[in-house]
Amino acid sequence: MRSAINGLSARLGKDRSLVQGPGGNVSWKDGVNLHVKASGTWLADAMERDIFVSLSLPDLHERMDRGEYAFTIDRESKPSLRPSIETALHAVLPHRVVAHVHPVDVIARSVRRGAQVTFARLLEGLDWIWIDYAKPGEPLAKAMRTAANDMGSVPAVWVLANHGLVVGADDPAQAMRLVDEICVRVAISPRAAAFGPQLDALQPWLEAGYRLPQDPVAHAPAFDALASELARRHWVMYPDQAVVLGACGVFDRGDGPDPRQLHPVAPVVVVPGAGVVLAEGANPACEAMLVCYCEVLLRCDTADDIVSLTPEEINEIVHWDAEAFRRQLVR
Repeated sequence: MRSAINGLSARLGKDRSLVQGPGGNVSWKDGVNLHVKASGTWLADAMERDIFVSLSLPDLHERMDRGEYAFTIDRESKPSLRPSIETALHAVLPHRVVAHVHPVDVIARSVRRGAQVTFARLLEGLDWIWIDYAKPGEPLAKAMRTAANDMGSVPAVWVLANHGLVVGADDPAQAMRLVDEICVRVAISPRAAAFGPQLDALQPWLEAGYRLPQDPVAHAPAFDALASELARRHWVMYPDQAVVLGACGVFDRGDGPDPRQLHPVAPVVVVPGAGVVLAEGANPACEAMLVCYCEVLLRCDTADDIVSLTPEEINEIVHWDAEAFRRQLVR
């Protein structure tokens, strides 16, 4: 099982349309323990390093029954690792294998008004359920647990508004098949993306400690009119974006603050008609999340039916201790 789990994790983690940077998580149960990805680690690394931690499954259930949803592990065995902030989510589902991913097509559809109706049509015939947006961690796990209790059963597919997808399966191969099928069903063709940065216009930012992203798609908010409008009006559409990219985007109109005053406070700056720049110290996780966000923007056909996170919801995430810990670990 462990070898197959590592293979599933690596395949999911290396597909940027499914998982971005340290996002997403995978778990499996052996009847006694829950083995779950550690916070801040990358699924893509599963074949090269041990990214999982183990917790007693009966203990997890007992603690959740008492209202406890924050879990730790024996620090002597793996002192630098902490269980995923979504550990309770994995414990709620009885399936032997659980995969939680952030497909760009699922996100792009789940942030729209009336998304539940759309998914009902696209996922017809699957054992699935829609969960309204809930803060990751305890609120999300409680919402899923309540939904399962109300239904009297535990669906295999969970679509999380403004967040992503969770699937439960008997084995890693079945989990992968479910993810693949759902992504095919909900696929959206993105608008064409061929964006070239204008280096002369970006020079003040490059001299102030910013750099160009490696992927041209990251320049979408600077050149695609709808992507620009979406980014201005709906900068944070899902939790990981707030954690990695910050609570708001910065748009330079040529009359704003000196670039040197913003670096490194603003990790991402959009310069309309010129390109997008990243703070020089921005890690690969930051660029991966920026590319994911732009892929979502290019799959939206209007800015008027988008439901982004509220300032209160963003504040809860940005100032959450568990996410602060994860930010320290990501590279």
